Amino acid sequence: MGFESLNQLMELDYEVRFIERDGKCTFIVTELGLVGSGADAAEAHASLVETKRKYFQALLDAGETGSIKLPARHREKRDLIRSLTPFSIKIFISAFVVIGIAVTLVPVLKTQVNELGKAAKRAGQQFPKGFEQGVANLKPVTPEKQEKLLKSLRVYLDSLRPIIDELSKTQVDPKEGSGGSLDKPAGN
Repeated sequence: MGFESLNQLMELDYEVRFIERDGKCTFIVTELGLVGSGADAAEAHASLVETKRKYFQALLDAGETGSIKLPARHREKRDLIRSLTPFSIKIFISAFVVIGIAVTLVPVLKTQVNELGKAAKRAGQQFPKGFEQGVANLKPVTPEKQEKLLKSLRVYLDSLRPIIDELSKTQVDPKEGSGGSLDKPAGN
């Protein structure tokens, strides 16, 4: 970060420590290694301001303002911006890709939905006709087939007879509902 004027440099906000010892006051800018001393706080502060001015003016005259150590707050802000830049670029690229995919897929999906709608409409129009044809093609059950079905049903019902008999013996308890209790035989 290059600076063009002494005023810009003097406005940088460095952390300043104040020490009062043995009747002498001292201000220190630790980040720059600059010290200002005096008999009281006002004199010490004026001394620090003059030391800073001479330090910055010497760097300006030498064209070395790029080597000036920024205050910690400015460095943290700069470092944060530097660390967020790659992240921001990645977010921008990701957003661009997502938008690109969406722009590409919308027409495809629209076409698919239209085709699905047309197919559903055709199926809806053809269903009654197909149902009528299916019913018209049904053949009546022949007497032989009817007899065979009845015989199969009788055999199946005969296999269920013991279960049906057992259920008919159960007592129905109104508190338990219409199902009754299989544990209580009728008459107990």
